[in-house]
Amino acid sequence: MNSEKDIQKEPEKTDYSAVMDGIVKTLEKKEAYDEALPLLKDLLKFNRERLIFPPWTRFSKELNKGHASMNNNKELVETYKDIW
Repeated sequence: MNSEKDIQKEPEKTDYSAVMDGIVKTLEKKEAYDEALPLLKDLLKFNRERLIFPPWTRFSKELNKGHASMNNNKELVETYKDIW
């Protein structure tokens, strides 16, 4: 967990990441993966720009669920290509 001092140094990162993560988790609970997917991609881009990498297992499961719910394997492959 980030210390309060770290949070004060980068409040934008902490606030944005926390808000996006909360939204995505809420959408997952509702199984609204097609709505969560664009947010996951945006969060990935935001974190990648700041060299922050989420726990891979959870993240890949979310991506897979999102694309599976949309029956869009082509976009899933493209997303994984973007990650690497």
